[in-house]
Amino acid sequence: MPRGFAHIERTLAGLLVPRFFAGDASRVGSQTPADLDDRLPFAQVSKTSGGRTAVDDNPVVDVDVFALLDTTAWELASAICDFLLTKPFPLDTVYCPDGPRELPWRADGAIRRYGATYFTSLRRVQL
Repeated sequence: MPRGFAHIERTLAGLLVPRFFAGDASRVGSQTPADLDDRLPFAQVSKTSGGRTAVDDNPVVDVDVFALLDTTAWELASAICDFLLTKPFPLDTVYCPDGPRELPWRADGAIRRYGATYFTSLRRVQL
């Protein structure tokens, strides 16, 4: 089998779904779904930038948590941050320079959003 870099959005979703969403993969995605109100709480995982060498992939990733209640969004975003900072496999390094913090979402305030940015590093793995 060839060696390559793990897809960071799928990798993080695979780590978050069993730990924070009771195995419900519909609650984590790289885009907010049209029926977001029906899937709360929801975590959006998005690669925003990042460099690569022959040895390392260094994706920068935003993880935004959406929930009905401010406390739910904050607590889940904070718990995800604490978990990712433990560097679960296949992550080699994780640094959170920004977050979790409240971010604007809808003008009516019906859904609360907290996000964090993560600088990550991964080595090549068997695909």
